[in-house]
Amino acid sequence: MTTQASGILLKQFPEIQKIVVKIGSAEIPTEPMPMDAGDMIIVLKPKKEWTSASSFPELSEKMSKALSVIPGLTTSFQFPVQMRFNELMTGARQDVVCKIYGENLDSLTVYAKNWEVLSIL
Repeated sequence: MTTQASGILLKQFPEIQKIVVKIGSAEIPTEPMPMDAGDMIIVLKPKKEWTSASSFPELSEKMSKALSVIPGLTTSFQFPVQMRFNELMTGARQDVVCKIYGENLDSLTVYAKNWEVLSIL
């Protein structure tokens, strides 16, 4: 997936200087990164050379839309420091995280499925 995603981004966005991908967790993990997750570090050219967008939010939205053709791929564009802070604080990579705790697995499953529906909307 990351190879396919890198190819799409490099082909469609001249703002990108290079892409480096990190997959999985280190031998001595210093962050909560599961083995099946990957980070794409996208190095951008100076902003004055951008042609696809005029701001980071606009560029990240266009990149996310371009990557939506890959089934099962979830994207989140953040600055490295912001991403690490979110991961350390919540154990997740997103700005908004919903953690559900309890002893009844059936109830937890119902709540989790409801959250999935809400997050898609």
